[in-house]
Amino acid sequence: MVISEGLLDISSGSASGNAAYFIPWTLVGYRLTEKIGGDTVYFPYLPLNKAGRIQHVIERAKLEYDFKHMKVGGGYGAYQFGDGPWQNKPFVTTTLKGGRVGDLEVWLQKMPESHFQVQLRYTKVFP
Repeated sequence: MVISEGLLDISSGSASGNAAYFIPWTLVGYRLTEKIGGDTVYFPYLPLNKAGRIQHVIERAKLEYDFKHMKVGGGYGAYQFGDGPWQNKPFVTTTLKGGRVGDLEVWLQKMPESHFQVQLRYTKVFP
C-alpha cells in the first residue's frame, strides 16, 4: 500500500524569514507474513524560497509482530537539516489493540546525544 500527498508549509515568526516549503509526504505499508508487517514514512522539506533549507525526515521505518491483542516491534527514524549530519532515532514500540475503541501505540525512542523520549499515538479507523 502506498499513500502520498503534497503539503505546502509556510513558516511564520520573526526568525523564520517566511520560509516556504513543498512537502511530498509518502507512507508505504507492507506485510511480510500474516503476523509481520510495518510501514515507512518519508518526506523532504523542499524549499520554495531563499529562506528555506532542505530537510529530510524519515518519520518511521518500522516492523512489528502482530499478537492477538497487541503488536510489538521496532524501527528507525532520522532527520537531516541542510547539509548537516543525519540525526538517528531508533525506537521500540508496543501497540495495544482496542478494537472499536482504537489502538494505543507507545514508542520509546533514542534521540541524539543519548536522550530518550516517549511518544503516545492513538489510531482510530472509521468505516
